[in-house]
Amino acid sequence: MTLPHSKDIFKYPARFQFGQAGAPCGGSSCCTDTCIQMIVEYYKDRTYSLSYIRKMAQSQTSYNEAPCTGINHVEVLNALNKLDVTHYKVAFGVNNTFVGQKVAVGPTLVGIHYGSYPSAYNKCHSGHRGAEIHGKTDCRFRGAHAVLAIGRRAHTKDGKYLHTDVFTRDPDHNSPARPEKPAFDRISLYDLGVAMNNLPKYTAFSKTYVIYPTKRK
Repeated sequence: MTLPHSKDIFKYPARFQFGQAGAPCGGSSCCTDTCIQMIVEYYKDRTYSLSYIRKMAQSQTSYNEAPCTGINHVEVLNALNKLDVTHYKVAFGVNNTFVGQKVAVGPTLVGIHYGSYPSAYNKCHSGHRGAEIHGKTDCRFRGAHAVLAIGRRAHTKDGKYLHTDVFTRDPDHNSPARPEKPAFDRISLYDLGVAMNNLPKYTAFSKTYVIYPTKRK
């Protein structure tokens, strides 16, 4: 498809890890690769396959992951640099406030515990309120995951500030478990923080992590 050549990321399409031809392990390992795909589309208006992104991620590094394993931060930055997006960095041990700051600059990749990610209304709630719009419906997957934060806004009612919302693109759509393909999820920044903080609590990750832009498009 023709990309919009715009500074408005909402004009760019959401991408999903499943249903893409030739994706490693049928796409099941490609949440982070898919976030890279969307970042590169936004900054470079070029679309690369998930298999090519994985190849770039694993070039010139000893940190290569198996096809059915998600890539790590070294590989993410390697792929972005290879695809001429050179202004991203990684931060560990950060919180949702950090994401709120960086998403104002550009799309920000966030590591989360998917079991704690807000679910759609009346679906698989995670012990806290669900998503404002859309949200998780793949209730069985509760491991480590990556989503792309693409925007934020103040949530108000009757002119009064209630909290901050963040717009995310979750690659875990377009599968038999989650067939819907929304343009984004809208969740509270607080709930994103819960999913971030539970990553080291419930997965093999030792710290929260965010891969973020250092300049605007």
